[in-house]
Amino acid sequence: MNRRILIMEDDRDLLNQWASSFEGIGFEVAMSASRTEAEAFLNETRFDALVTDIFVESGGAVTAGEGGLLLIGHVRNPGLGFTPEWAKTMPIVAVTATQASRVTQAQTSPTFDPLNFASGGGADSTMRKPFETQELVTVVVDLIESSKASE
Repeated sequence: MNRRILIMEDDRDLLNQWASSFEGIGFEVAMSASRTEAEAFLNETRFDALVTDIFVESGGAVTAGEGGLLLIGHVRNPGLGFTPEWAKTMPIVAVTATQASRVTQAQTSPTFDPLNFASGGGADSTMRKPFETQELVTVVVDLIESSKASE
């Protein structure tokens, strides 16, 4: 049985490059550029892993609200009704090109790092772009093998 991966990324060139690499090692790949589309895929097909960009473009603006942070939250909390129960244990890799940034002094934390938020929200691994595609493939394959071994 082929392994299946869902990739949500709004940069079409990266999306195609990553998909091609996973297909090259026998994965079936579903590609999405939005959270709602990714959730629709999750409700139709069982996947072995999810790779999600944290910030995706929605209506001309780049936002985390429509991106990976919300998707991760929905996957890890299927009781919200957006994703199926089986998905809550699926390995998730969150990626972003965004660097940690200063927040206002009124905030309790001096920096906002979206990768820390993704980890805290349930991502199994995080990666900051740019990175080599083979690094992503290795991380995903390792996570899938670890999750299968612990079943």
